[in-house]
Amino acid sequence: MTNLSRRGFLAATAAFAALPLVPARARAAADSFSLTATTRVIEVNGRAATVMGLLDAQGRPGLRLDPGQRFRTDLTNALDIDHRAFGPPMMPTTQPMKPGQSRSFDFEARRARFLHSHIPEQEIGLLGRAADRAPPPPPDRQDAAA
Repeated sequence: MTNLSRRGFLAATAAFAALPLVPARARAAADSFSLTATTRVIEVNGRAATVMGLLDAQGRPGLRLDPGQRFRTDLTNALDIDHRAFGPPMMPTTQPMKPGQSRSFDFEARRARFLHSHIPEQEIGLLGRAADRAPPPPPDRQDAAA
């Protein structure tokens, strides 16, 4: 068992009380993540197919957010085309990102969204991207009225 002195208790209480004074951006830094819009190769019917998608900082494909988690990311466009970047719910699309450009985003992700292309050749290649961004199902609510 750890003994806690009065001084230790007061120091911990003061630190906890001062937490709201720390800028929200500094507190949120731990929740942010990096994404890269790029191409990857997948197998379709035994053949290699190049598709566009997202990679996180660890090289894993897709985007996963927990229910209620803020969308706080630095996105880099590694594609050789303009990329329509993410936007908050009140702004369905944002200005295109040029190849090599990076942009930061921070908004509340309330529902499932996915990006799409308006060029038919790209639309075919983007079909796999919807699965990349499928959020986990919300937890079952036991308190919901029937």
